[in-house]
Amino acid sequence: MINDSATTVMIITIIVISVLVFATMIYSHFTMKKDMKMLARCAVLLHTDGEVGDLCKKIVEVNPNACPILDRNLHKTGHDPEKLKAVLRTHLKELQQLKGTDS
Repeated sequence: MINDSATTVMIITIIVISVLVFATMIYSHFTMKKDMKMLARCAVLLHTDGEVGDLCKKIVEVNPNACPILDRNLHKTGHDPEKLKAVLRTHLKELQQLKGTDS
């Protein structure tokens, strides 16, 4: 009888752990898929909208370590190109004030 209950507990534990691992993998997959779609949208916007490209180039000139599209801008703007442009302009002004340069 002891052996049967220990086996049952072991099987239930393995099933619960398997379900948790599977659920984590599914969640990770959908999160990565969402992030990749957002990154693709921004890449297309970067290549098709000259103003966004120019703003990003200016930001990188002021701060070579900056990655303007990937930094905080993706999560602030969502899917709206105009919001992205406004955030990039603000980010450029902040960096210029920190560096003390004018463009």
